[in-house]
Amino acid sequence: MTKFTDKGIAAPVTYFTGTVWVNMNVTPEEGYNINMAMVTFEPKARTNWHNHKSGQILLVIEGIGYYQEKGKPIQLIQKGDVIKIPKNATHWHGASHHNSMRHIALVLNQDEDKTEWLQPVSDADYNTFKAPAYEVENTLSAAAIMNHEKLWPEYISKTKEKDPDLIEVFDNFAFDEVINHDAMDLKTRTLVILASTIGSQALTEYKIFVNVALNVDVTPIEIKEVLYQSVPYVGISKVNDFISATNEIFTERNIALPLESQSTTTPETRMEKRIGQTKRNFWRSH
Repeated sequence: MTKFTDKGIAAPVTYFTGTVWVNMNVTPEEGYNINMAMVTFEPKARTNWHNHKSGQILLVIEGIGYYQEKGKPIQLIQKGDVIKIPKNATHWHGASHHNSMRHIALVLNQDEDKTEWLQPVSDADYNTFKAPAYEVENTLSAAAIMNHEKLWPEYISKTKEKDPDLIEVFDNFAFDEVINHDAMDLKTRTLVILASTIGSQALTEYKIFVNVALNVDVTPIEIKEVLYQSVPYVGISKVNDFISATNEIFTERNIALPLESQSTTTPETRMEKRIGQTKRNFWRSH
């Protein structure tokens, strides 16, 4: 019995750039029609361009890396991703600029497969993952850049230009460490941020995140729910400007107002339903 998590041996420099370790877990020589290997890439390490007659499957189990097929943009891959590489597709894969990456590589139908190794991936090609628009982006992690781009594609940042030291600390923390700390989904995280901007009266930031929320499939009704629920906590006088700003953004994005009513109570039933919900909340927490 062997451990698939062991690093294995150093990969041949003929086919790899940088520090790479390969642990061949299952091979045809053992009677199986499959090649299965654990491959560990240190930051900036990668395979050469290559292809497999039978295709290949990658299961990323640690870290952050890159995958690219010939003629297509580089994709960022990370823990939990499954990459299904088509038969005969010329491609490469490896670690990101600032993170190591480990994946399980599977080649099926090994008796019919042929791997063709081609030229190394040049630094110029490797660095096209995202040509830094700002000098500070050279010090941001790949995850921080990816997560920021997911929320604000092609955003022009004055702060990155004028206050790079702050951005280096904040973006690496907020868009990498915080997000990777827990399993909170993006929609929930965005709704929490929306609520916090209302509580802190950060109207400018709130308007930015309303657009972000709509970009990541938060519904207009969910945004309005955050607004309405904030009234008992901070007061209508502090929420009015946020309601107006939300309606302006909805109008700009062709969202018809008013939204469909979500009310489930009447003046006659409101007290009874509130008491019932309070009791359910109490027993759920005990």
